[in-house]
Amino acid sequence: MGFFAKLLKKESENCLVGVSENQTYRCFSFEYRHQRKIYWQKIAENNQFSLPQAVEFPKNSIFIRSVPFQYIWRKYLFLPISYDHAMIYRQLLQVLRQELPISLEELYFDYQIFPLADERLIRVIVYALRKNYADSLLIQSDTILDCQLYCFVRGFNYLSTLELPQEDRIYALEDKTFKLTTKGIEFNTDLTQANCDLSKLELPNSIKDPFLYLSALGASLWNGRG
Repeated sequence: MGFFAKLLKKESENCLVGVSENQTYRCFSFEYRHQRKIYWQKIAENNQFSLPQAVEFPKNSIFIRSVPFQYIWRKYLFLPISYDHAMIYRQLLQVLRQELPISLEELYFDYQIFPLADERLIRVIVYALRKNYADSLLIQSDTILDCQLYCFVRGFNYLSTLELPQEDRIYALEDKTFKLTTKGIEFNTDLTQANCDLSKLELPNSIKDPFLYLSALGASLWNGRG
């Protein structure tokens, strides 16, 4: 899932740079001339964003910045399969107006549509993010914002050798687990259920924070679908 993304007309010609950060570090990941590049940056005391001066990013770089899951509002709608795009759009606008305490002018929102033919329904996932927060994350005008957990999953799956279908994968993160389902992301506190945890990956010793590393890697693998 890529949030509020402008589709790239020449995506294959662009270098996708994944960015993930916490209060201590910022991680950059991208592939250049068939080699994976990873750079770490210490967060400045004023928390102002700046590109590492020692890193020469390709001129055709597009930055994909991961957004913490908790900052993204989401809603799952189930509508009749007969609804066309105009009807779906009107419905989601109504939901946004009813359920969020701020005006539509203060939001960026996006949505995905999944037909459920057997049930004669369509599932619509609506995402929203405050404009003032989103704008603060834009490195350049075409920066793409993506959910950090989806980035983490992409990065983990890219490095993992586990032969498990996606619906059976349960990821461990600190004191909780999560999995991707047809209804979105489901959380659990039973860590014994996890079959996808960091111990199953061989990561370089130079990695300062495995979660940031996998999130930046996964962001750089963004495909506009999830």
